[in-house]
Amino acid sequence: MWDLRSQVPEFTLSQVQTLVQRHQLTWEPSESETLMSLLGGHPFLIRLALYHIAQGDCTLLELCQTATAPTGFFENHLSRCEDVLKQHPELLEAMRQIVYANHPITLKPSIRFKLKSMGLVKLDAEGAVPCNQLYYQYFSKVLKKPDQGSAA
Repeated sequence: MWDLRSQVPEFTLSQVQTLVQRHQLTWEPSESETLMSLLGGHPFLIRLALYHIAQGDCTLLELCQTATAPTGFFENHLSRCEDVLKQHPELLEAMRQIVYANHPITLKPSIRFKLKSMGLVKLDAEGAVPCNQLYYQYFSKVLKKPDQGSAA
């Protein structure tokens, strides 16, 4: 389970623009950038978003506005991620710290690997940060600040 997503590279802006065209959407480059600012290059999330937009289920603006809503198109995915974190308290605590820090967080290698493998964080020389705005927004809503106790 831990290393499946780490083998799938993130989409680049150019790849997202190609997918937009394949979904027969007529977008300005700024719209692809808006999608990427919300989802990063997360392949599953990008494909899910483009599918729903192409099907006429929503517009890009509506998707962005309802991204973390209980009725949003990402709810099942976000809930599954949250469930996995709740099954592993050390991952839950690490994600809580990452979401509420104003800087990258240094993690134990095993925790860093697991969160990265789940696709929840990006790593750099400084530490871990949320992989995208969607995860930041969602987990900042469902996880209490570190000094307030456990998950909501």
